[in-house]
Amino acid sequence: MRTTGRRRPAVLRGRNAATKYRGNPAEIAKRLNTALASDDASTVLRTIGEMIHAQGVREFSKKSYSGCIYRSFSGRMSPRFDRVLDALSALDVRLVVVANSTGK
Repeated sequence: MRTTGRRRPAVLRGRNAATKYRGNPAEIAKRLNTALASDDASTVLRTIGEMIHAQGVREFSKKSYSGCIYRSFSGRMSPRFDRVLDALSALDVRLVVVANSTGK
């Protein structure tokens, strides 16, 4: 991914913001799609971490197969791709690839 002038989603703040995404795959998907549209890997990883945190770490770890997955999205490291897929699966969303609308 590359850094572009595209808008990044705002960082989640407060209990109400997190509750919006708890157990709500449709809202999680919208938020992650906004992050993916930024073409910035750190934004995407940070957003996945926020969605994990919104679920509650204990609750999330029950659905996740990877140990320590929450730390993988803390912003201090780049997780392996299998952990990204595991996190998305535990959030009840999946990664879908579509053709770029610019045709490049």
